[in-house]
Amino acid sequence: MAKRKMVLVVDVEGTSHGFVYDVGFAVADLYGNTYDTFSGIVSEVIIGMPIEMATAYYVEKMPMYAERINHGETVCVGLHTIRDKVFEVMERYGIDTVCAYNVMYDRNALNRTISTVSNGFVDKFFPDGTIFWDIWGMACETILQKKDYTRQAIEKGWVSEKGNIRSGAEYAYRYISGDDVFEEEHTGLADVMIETAILAATIATHKKMTRTEIPQPWKLIQK
Repeated sequence: MAKRKMVLVVDVEGTSHGFVYDVGFAVADLYGNTYDTFSGIVSEVIIGMPIEMATAYYVEKMPMYAERINHGETVCVGLHTIRDKVFEVMERYGIDTVCAYNVMYDRNALNRTISTVSNGFVDKFFPDGTIFWDIWGMACETILQKKDYTRQAIEKGWVSEKGNIRSGAEYAYRYISGDDVFEEEHTGLADVMIETAILAATIATHKKMTRTEIPQPWKLIQK
């Protein structure tokens, strides 16, 4: 039996200038099964960049992070430690592919942050040769192309102020799960879990898809 392909699904939360303060990842196969998870708060940013943290998206969640650290649900460590963990896990599971919903943001934010905290000594967060899959684009080429999604999006108001059908992870997960009121937690590991499910749903369509980044994938589902 052929060995199942394993991937690393990643999600980060960052400040308005793109410095990462929350990193979550899961080792998963393409069927949505997870084999390892990690949740980490970046000490150099959450503690060492107070001005940046004042601009952070969902900054009101800081007390929640403190509680989760106290309960051992996440750890507050340096970004180099998180990077070392990523390298170790990718090697242990034979992973060469990193997946994220809008993977360009996650990759660029992690590169920017590791470069900053290392004073330019390290400029890439992931190992050389890593393949990047964009779950956003994959969803827009498959499950969000369905007429049923378009119908539901219009009926349920999943439409932007400009009249565009929404394609974010929150809406893709609402569609595949049937939970019409689901809201993203907007923390690293929690969002990784829904992105893993969306990834599996795209693969289950058995449709040809680009997988690597495509420009403005949201345009693919506008009717």
